Amino acid sequence: MKVLKITTLVENHVTGEGLGAEHGLSLLLEIVNKEGDVLSRHLFDTGQGDLFAKNAAVMNIDLRQIDSVFISHGHYDHAGGLDSFLKLNQNALVYIKESALIPKHNGSRFTGFRHDNSLSAGRLIFVENPLEIYPGLFIMPEISIFNQSDTSFINGDLFEDELYVAYNDGSSITVISGCSHRGITNIIRSAEEYFNLPVHNIVAGLHTNNASENRLLFLVDKLSSGSLKRASLCHCTGIDSYCYLKNSMKDVSITYNSCGSRIYF
Repeated sequence: MKVLKITTLVENHVTGEGLGAEHGLSLLLEIVNKEGDVLSRHLFDTGQGDLFAKNAAVMNIDLRQIDSVFISHGHYDHAGGLDSFLKLNQNALVYIKESALIPKHNGSRFTGFRHDNSLSAGRLIFVENPLEIYPGLFIMPEISIFNQSDTSFINGDLFEDELYVAYNDGSSITVISGCSHRGITNIIRSAEEYFNLPVHNIVAGLHTNNASENRLLFLVDKLSSGSLKRASLCHCTGIDSYCYLKNSMKDVSITYNSCGSRIYF
């Protein structure tokens, strides 16, 4: 028997003693057997800078043991720490969509990430099709748009650089998503159609900070009527929206995932 263990290294809020927080996200994904042995280690996003490494050190996590890195999309708060990681870990490959390297802007403000090509040379793997990186753990670069109202596009950016991770335990799917710019309901449906299995769990930012009530009502309706059992929300979800969803979806176990959190699936 194997389980997926997720440790939050970077998030907007912090509960663990001695840890820091920032606007960003970085998750440690570990496949663990019943004896507690770690079979596979992966980093999902890197936050803005080197905070993920500082927090990892506090939690006695050796980042040199990471097997690979997944970059959810090309925003600074998810990929800004990539160079810091590449300096710490000389071997891990980076799985990313090639379009994530295209500079991003919000008006005149640069919101993409800068990286040193000499550090990433030979270590970037561009993912354009679903890829099983470890038995049961998939990098998923394809997100179809079924519900346009559940998207968070910015200045015409359709976020075609966005990917998510799916963990298939044989009977259900756990989805890990960074910001869900293309919509968490669209991500869930894309995963369910690909695997022909229900999505029971999500760990995700929903990009609902300051969302309208209509948007939140839409999410409550769609997420409550599906197969979802657990939702660990974070980052761009926003505390107010998290509370709204938690109070409105009594049949789904909803928790907030802050720096230092450890969850198992």
